[in-house]
Amino acid sequence: MRAALAMATAIALLAAAAPAGPGAADAAAIRAWLTRVYGSYHECVMRPAARNPIGQCAEPIAWLSVFTPDTQRLIRRDSPEGEATAANGADPICSCQDYGTFQVTAIRLAGLAGGRVQARVSWNETFRSAPAARHDRTLILQKTAAGWRVHDVQEGSGTYRQAIIDELRAAHRP
Repeated sequence: MRAALAMATAIALLAAAAPAGPGAADAAAIRAWLTRVYGSYHECVMRPAARNPIGQCAEPIAWLSVFTPDTQRLIRRDSPEGEATAANGADPICSCQDYGTFQVTAIRLAGLAGGRVQARVSWNETFRSAPAARHDRTLILQKTAAGWRVHDVQEGSGTYRQAIIDELRAAHRP
């Protein structure tokens, strides 16, 4: 009996200590924003008018604007042009360089410490005539004055922010 009571108490304490997920309004705002962000990749490919005069995709959403101001500053320290250099030139939001059309299939949210939210985004990508490929990306979101923005991105066993910091240290630009 005591063991069961101790176990129930421990579970209740763990549940109380776990960060709460976003409220319904924040969850809806996050899902709508992420769908728009990932949808911008589709817009670029599917709308020829979204291309600039030399045929490259003009970005419907300014790339740096998806990040928190703190992460934007870090990216600009690494690359004054604001390019995704720490991710080997790949866009950290999709881990891609060339892309097709994206169709978001799921967005799973979990609360983190400090009011941040972990968003696991899944999408299917079709590229020209190739079969659809499934992708997943874990983003760490933070609420800013402009709304929810990406604070960090999981990159394998590390993070995008840490990759930039490591790159700056290696280049002796701490």
